[in-house]
Amino acid sequence: MQAFSDEMRPIRSALFQAQQEVNNLLTEDPLNGTAIAAAFSKLRDAGLEYQDIAHRQTLAIFGELTPGQRVAAMRFIQERSRPPSERNRDRNDRQEEAQAR
Repeated sequence: MQAFSDEMRPIRSALFQAQQEVNNLLTEDPLNGTAIAAAFSKLRDAGLEYQDIAHRQTLAIFGELTPGQRVAAMRFIQERSRPPSERNRDRNDRQEEAQAR
């Protein structure tokens, strides 16, 4: 797992740097449309590279799991992809149900 993290770290950093560049350019005066378009292009490229590696790593990891582990991992991923307010509401509902028993 450490190798996956090590591979992703510089890509994630490049993605954040590209986003910061876009943010900085969008607040400059005067607005430089050419520079912003180039920065957006760089951000898209960084995002695609990040996504490509994430997908490859996911396939490698899931290939090592049992069917039951894959189901559990997908539940975890799906739960984490929900907005925090929904996760908290569901958690509170489960706690109230447990207390009512």
